[in-house]
Amino acid sequence: MTNFANWDIIFKYFTMKLMDYFNYIEERLSFLAFRIVTRGSLNLNDINIHSESFFMHLLNFIYDWNLCNANAERNNMPGIDLIYNTEAIIIQVSSTSTKEKIQNSLNKIPIAKFNGYNFKFLSLAREVDKLTKKTYSVT
Repeated sequence: MTNFANWDIIFKYFTMKLMDYFNYIEERLSFLAFRIVTRGSLNLNDINIHSESFFMHLLNFIYDWNLCNANAERNNMPGIDLIYNTEAIIIQVSSTSTKEKIQNSLNKIPIAKFNGYNFKFLSLAREVDKLTKKTYSVT
Protein backbone atom coordinates (compact mmCIF):
# COMPACT_ATOMS: atom_id res chain seq x y z
CA MET A 1 0.00 0.00 0.00
CA THR A 2 2.81 2.42 0.66
CA ASN A 3 3.86 2.31 -2.99
CA PHE A 4 0.42 3.50 -4.10
CA ALA A 5 0.37 6.15 -1.38
CA ASN A 6 3.78 7.43 -2.49
CA TRP A 7 2.71 7.56 -6.14
CA ASP A 8 -0.43 9.42 -5.13
CA ILE A 9 1.66 12.05 -3.32
CA ILE A 10 4.04 12.35 -6.27
CA PHE A 11 1.13 12.67 -8.71
CA LYS A 12 -0.52 15.38 -6.61
CA TYR A 13 2.78 17.27 -6.35
CA PHE A 14 3.35 17.25 -10.13
CA THR A 15 -0.27 18.18 -10.79
CA MET A 16 0.08 21.18 -8.47
CA LYS A 17 3.36 22.18 -10.13
CA LEU A 18 1.79 21.92 -13.58
CA MET A 19 -1.02 24.20 -12.45
CA ASP A 20 1.55 26.67 -11.09
CA TYR A 21 3.35 26.66 -14.44
CA PHE A 22 0.09 27.05 -16.35
CA ASN A 23 -1.00 29.98 -14.17
CA TYR A 24 2.40 31.64 -14.53
CA ILE A 25 2.38 31.34 -18.33
CA GLU A 26 -1.25 32.44 -18.60
CA GLU A 27 -0.57 35.47 -16.42
CA ARG A 28 2.42 36.52 -18.53
CA LEU A 29 0.57 36.06 -21.83
CA SER A 30 -2.41 38.02 -20.47
CA PHE A 31 -0.09 40.83 -19.43
CA LEU A 32 1.54 40.81 -22.88
CA ALA A 33 -1.91 41.06 -24.52
CA PHE A 34 -2.80 43.96 -22.21
CA ARG A 35 0.43 45.78 -23.09
CA ILE A 36 -0.11 45.25 -26.80
CA VAL A 37 -3.62 46.75 -26.63
CA THR A 38 -2.54 49.62 -24.38
CA ARG A 39 0.52 50.52 -26.44
CA GLY A 40 -1.45 50.12 -29.66
CA SER A 41 -3.98 52.69 -28.46
CA LEU A 42 -1.02 55.09 -28.12
CA ASN A 43 0.20 54.11 -31.61
CA LEU A 44 3.31 52.48 -30.11
CA ASN A 45 3.56 49.30 -32.15
CA ASP A 46 7.16 48.28 -31.51
CA ILE A 47 5.99 45.55 -29.14
CA ASN A 48 4.16 43.91 -32.06
CA ILE A 49 7.47 43.42 -33.89
CA HIS A 50 9.06 41.86 -30.81
CA SER A 51 5.97 39.69 -30.33
CA GLU A 52 6.46 38.18 -33.79
CA SER A 53 9.85 36.85 -32.72
CA PHE A 54 8.55 35.75 -29.33
CA PHE A 55 5.69 33.76 -30.84
CA MET A 56 7.97 32.36 -33.53
CA HIS A 57 10.16 30.82 -30.81
CA LEU A 58 7.16 29.77 -28.71
CA LEU A 59 5.44 27.99 -31.62
CA ASN A 60 8.72 26.38 -32.64
CA PHE A 61 9.10 25.02 -29.12
CA ILE A 62 5.50 23.87 -28.68
CA TYR A 63 5.02 22.25 -32.10
CA ASP A 64 8.63 21.37 -32.89
CA TRP A 65 8.42 23.60 -35.96
CA ASN A 66 11.14 25.57 -37.66
CA LEU A 67 9.42 28.89 -38.30
CA CYS A 68 11.52 31.80 -39.46
CA ASN A 69 10.74 35.48 -39.66
CA ALA A 70 9.43 36.36 -43.12
CA ASN A 71 11.47 39.57 -43.04
CA ALA A 72 14.60 37.43 -43.24
CA GLU A 73 13.40 36.19 -46.62
CA ARG A 74 12.06 39.53 -47.84
CA ASN A 75 11.97 42.81 -45.94
CA ASN A 76 8.40 43.65 -44.93
CA MET A 77 6.86 40.56 -46.56
CA PRO A 78 3.25 41.44 -47.43
CA GLY A 79 0.61 39.57 -45.41
CA ILE A 80 3.06 37.16 -43.77
CA ASP A 81 5.16 37.37 -40.61
CA LEU A 82 6.36 33.80 -40.07
CA ILE A 83 7.19 31.03 -42.55
CA TYR A 84 7.82 27.31 -42.21
CA ASN A 85 8.72 26.20 -45.73
CA THR A 86 9.21 22.50 -44.94
CA GLU A 87 5.64 22.13 -43.69
CA ALA A 88 4.16 24.83 -46.00
CA ILE A 89 2.87 27.05 -43.19
CA ILE A 90 2.62 30.84 -43.24
CA ILE A 91 1.47 32.88 -40.26
CA GLN A 92 0.23 36.43 -39.89
CA VAL A 93 0.78 37.78 -36.36
CA SER A 94 -1.44 40.75 -35.57
CA SER A 95 -3.00 42.76 -32.78
CA THR A 96 -5.81 43.75 -35.16
CA SER A 97 -8.34 40.94 -35.30
CA THR A 98 -11.01 41.78 -37.82
CA LYS A 99 -12.35 40.04 -40.90
CA GLU A 100 -10.95 42.91 -42.95
CA LYS A 101 -7.45 42.46 -41.50
CA ILE A 102 -7.45 38.74 -42.27
CA GLN A 103 -8.83 39.27 -45.77
CA ASN A 104 -6.30 42.06 -46.46
CA SER A 105 -3.49 39.78 -45.30
CA LEU A 106 -4.70 37.02 -47.62
CA ASN A 107 -4.95 39.47 -50.52
CA LYS A 108 -1.35 40.67 -50.01
CA ILE A 109 0.28 37.22 -49.97
CA PRO A 110 2.30 36.49 -53.12
CA ILE A 111 0.14 33.56 -54.25
CA ALA A 112 2.57 32.25 -56.86
CA LYS A 113 5.22 31.75 -54.19
CA PHE A 114 2.97 30.40 -51.42
CA ASN A 115 0.41 28.37 -53.37
CA GLY A 116 -0.50 25.30 -51.31
CA TYR A 117 0.69 26.79 -48.01
CA ASN A 118 -1.57 26.74 -44.95
CA PHE A 119 -2.36 30.26 -43.74
CA LYS A 120 -2.70 30.76 -40.00
CA PHE A 121 -3.70 33.95 -38.23
CA LEU A 122 -2.32 34.53 -34.73
CA SER A 123 -4.21 37.18 -32.79
CA LEU A 124 -2.03 38.82 -30.18
CA ALA A 125 -4.62 40.48 -28.03
CA ARG A 126 -8.18 40.05 -29.20
CA GLU A 127 -10.79 37.33 -29.18
CA VAL A 128 -11.32 35.71 -32.56
CA ASP A 129 -14.15 33.24 -31.98
CA LYS A 130 -16.50 35.10 -34.33
CA LEU A 131 -13.83 35.30 -37.03
CA THR A 132 -13.54 31.52 -37.40
CA LYS A 133 -17.13 31.36 -38.65
CA LYS A 134 -16.53 33.89 -41.45
CA THR A 135 -15.62 33.10 -45.04
CA TYR A 136 -12.37 34.27 -46.59
CA SER A 137 -11.07 34.04 -50.13
CA VAL A 138 -7.69 34.12 -51.78
CA THR A 139 -7.49 36.43 -54.79
